[in-house]
Amino acid sequence: MGRRKKQKRPRDSHESQRPESNTTFYLRTAESQRYHECPQTQRIQRELTEECVRMLPLKQGAEGGGRASGVQILNVGCGSGHCGAVIRERGMAWVGADISRPMLNEADASCSGLLLEADCFGRLPFRSASFDHGISISALQWICVSKSPASTARLFFCELSRVLRRGGMFVAQLYPRHQEDVECLQAAAADTGWKGMPYVY
Repeated sequence: MGRRKKQKRPRDSHESQRPESNTTFYLRTAESQRYHECPQTQRIQRELTEECVRMLPLKQGAEGGGRASGVQILNVGCGSGHCGAVIRERGMAWVGADISRPMLNEADASCSGLLLEADCFGRLPFRSASFDHGISISALQWICVSKSPASTARLFFCELSRVLRRGGMFVAQLYPRHQEDVECLQAAAADTGWKGMPYVY
């Protein structure tokens, strides 16, 4: 008896309109500028960043808008830097990394902080134990459209463990296409020693 072929999950009609369905979307200067200057994008990114920061184990008062001076934050997939303002307002040091040079150019023109052009889902260009905590806003879903999502996710979480200091937390907001994306990331995190991770969908 022949083996039954596994049925592919039907592709949602809106998936073709998602940015990650076109890998060059945020590599275009014009698209990056429109994204950065959009008031709705600015508002949403700020709200999501504030929610993620509230989840970090900061000193009392910092979560509610107080200052957490000296804390080093890695922003994975920082895009045009909308997260940076929220982090700096709380007295924390912000380091942003993104693969898109046009997006980083927008960030460099609007905010202060260390910015690096890097593939955030490959080998991170940082020394071990460089950061207290990490956050990611609207970026991790790109792992799930890579050629090998499971191995890419495992490498990412291994590298994240390496660059965060002992006791560091990573908080991520993402836009999964479906439950399989969430399960892929959770499995990779568990396989690489992460006991749990706050997500903001």
